[in-house]
Amino acid sequence: MNIIPEDLTIRADETLLEQTLINLVKNAVEAIKDQHDKKIRLEAFVHDNRPVLAITDNGPGITSDVMENMFTPFFTSHKGGSGIGLSFARQVMKMHHGSISVRSTAGEGSTFTLLF
Repeated sequence: MNIIPEDLTIRADETLLEQTLINLVKNAVEAIKDQHDKKIRLEAFVHDNRPVLAITDNGPGITSDVMENMFTPFFTSHKGGSGIGLSFARQVMKMHHGSISVRSTAGEGSTFTLLF
């Protein structure tokens, strides 16, 4: 985990943001389950005077067909998944006048970025 500056403050609904982060970390845990050297990195920083949270994993990456649909309600690529987590995250970020984005590279992992 890395937070810069250490006293970074984000004004947000604590419960909604907590659930969003739980969903993103659970997805990262699922992504790295078969990796030999499992890594999840949480970062908080300021970019263009706006707080940013980033969750990065070193999983296999996300396929293009999943990337196209991943924020669609009830779409899931996980066995037993509900397809609600990323749709919920997008709605939470819209409520906070922010955004969620993803960057993924095959064989290297993915980063979900929350911009407030």
